[in-house]
Amino acid sequence: MNKRFFLLSLLSFVLVVSPFTSAAAEDRVLRLGIMSFEGSTGFTTHIKEEDKILSEIAQKLQTHLPNLKIQTRFYRMNDLMKAIAKKEVDIFLGSSGLFWQMKQYGVRDIASIVSSTAPNPNKGVAGVIFTRKDRTDINNLEDARGKVASAGLENMFLAYQLGFATIAGKGHDPERFFSKIYHHDLPVLETVKQVRSGEADVGVLRACILESEFPDWQNYFKILNEQKDPEFKCAHSTDLYPNWTMAATSGLDPEVIKQLTQTLLNLPPDGEKQLAWSLVTDFEKVNQVARLLKTDAYSHLKEWTIKRVWEEHNTLIICALLGLIAFLFHVWRVENLVAKRTQALSDEIKRRVAAEKDAREIGTRLMLAHKLNIVSQLSTLFAHELKQPLAVTQYSTDSMKILLGQEHPDLKKLSKCRKSIEAQTEKMTSIIDRVRSYTKSSQKRDRVFSLAPIVKNAVVRKRKYAEIKLELPQEDLKIMGEELEIELLLENLLNNSINASPKDEPIQVSFRKEKNDCLLTISNGGKKLSEAEIKKLCQPLTTSQPSGLGLGISIIESISEAHHAKVSFLPNPQGGLTVKIAFPPVESNRNA
Repeated sequence: MNKRFFLLSLLSFVLVVSPFTSAAAEDRVLRLGIMSFEGSTGFTTHIKEEDKILSEIAQKLQTHLPNLKIQTRFYRMNDLMKAIAKKEVDIFLGSSGLFWQMKQYGVRDIASIVSSTAPNPNKGVAGVIFTRKDRTDINNLEDARGKVASAGLENMFLAYQLGFATIAGKGHDPERFFSKIYHHDLPVLETVKQVRSGEADVGVLRACILESEFPDWQNYFKILNEQKDPEFKCAHSTDLYPNWTMAATSGLDPEVIKQLTQTLLNLPPDGEKQLAWSLVTDFEKVNQVARLLKTDAYSHLKEWTIKRVWEEHNTLIICALLGLIAFLFHVWRVENLVAKRTQALSDEIKRRVAAEKDAREIGTRLMLAHKLNIVSQLSTLFAHELKQPLAVTQYSTDSMKILLGQEHPDLKKLSKCRKSIEAQTEKMTSIIDRVRSYTKSSQKRDRVFSLAPIVKNAVVRKRKYAEIKLELPQEDLKIMGEELEIELLLENLLNNSINASPKDEPIQVSFRKEKNDCLLTISNGGKKLSEAEIKKLCQPLTTSQPSGLGLGISIIESISEAHHAKVSFLPNPQGGLTVKIAFPPVESNRNA
């Protein structure tokens, strides 16, 4: 009986106590480390409003997060950095510079402080560079060069790095800018004391320290490189940087981070300066400080290695190497230039002779084909087009003969002539190849294509000889026929217009849909023409050009007829001629 009673009592105790035991098991310890200086009344930041929020933050977190047991410890900066590295803290509160230095250990920001004097968390802190008010020899940052400075330790973001990064940003070496630098582990009192006594010429501190600790500072000090920003109320000499930041070390439960962030962001503004919490969106400026001072991830920039020499002087090294290569190439080029140019010119002359021979043969055959009015009439047009490259080739050859007859030929001019001959020879070869391929194939005019691109390309090619105004339709107008024939039709139309029109009068080219036809119109200026003169121009083998063959108009009519297009030659009232070619619709051409 007693044994049974004992078991029932024990079971009841377990059922009653176990909920409390489970709740307690869910509680976890959260170690909070806070960076601050050691002052006469304990740990401090030397700004009263911040000291208040630092002293109360643990209690506020504990109140809003009862499932967490907050253990708070204040650290000097170097000690806090060691604690973070050893994972002796779970969350920590310090400057944005400390947070950025600890990024290598996988920390991440949770929230940052804002206040009425610095409402933007991205612009919450700055550095101040100051001197005594009676120092008439120091009025700007440049005047401070070579003077004695007093500041915090080199790894102090607020009391050293911000001010010296500003000096580096102006192109100076921060380590050599001052003749001497006093470094202090407790810089606020020591730096102000040294500047005021004259032991140091310039002081570097965190902005807002003077306003907080020395309300009458303006009676004794003046600011160097003073900056103005409506989002920051304290006197400062540097850019603005993210404010004090609460951060979590690696490995902390994401759910805990979420609760911490929500709690901090929801805390109401507190105190006279309305201190609250927000989120920083830009830590890049903090990274720039490290880059300018060559610290942390950029400490390798202080070492004179091959990599650093390359990174800092790669442009100069590349230019030097290119200069050396260019010099060696020039020496080699001078030694071989005459022999190569002579061989090249000899080859070009041989090619020109062969091309001229082929051109004459093609020209004769095409002329006969045109006079007999056979289907290969288009080939005559190609031969007709050989005139221009042959003329350019002849001009270049004559120029080369003159140059080669000189005692010291101008190699640059010879090279230019050679290139001209080469280009024209290639053009003639291309024309010949097109003639051969065209005459060997059956002349079917059943391809449907857009006329606008062909018109546009033809105009672009001729614009170097005359001013041509072009008007094309927005819609895609298509015709049926042979693209090569249409291309050469346009070539002849434009050539005739350019030869007949005065140089100061532009040629008008348009292509549009009129009724059911696709109407191509080319109009040029010139003298007034009578009906008899227009009729005479349309006769085969008649031309007004001394070197012409009189094939242009005949070819235009023949190609138009083959494409079932109607050609009209109309005199302009003010002078010149308008040629209209009306191409039938695609379906109409197909039925024909």
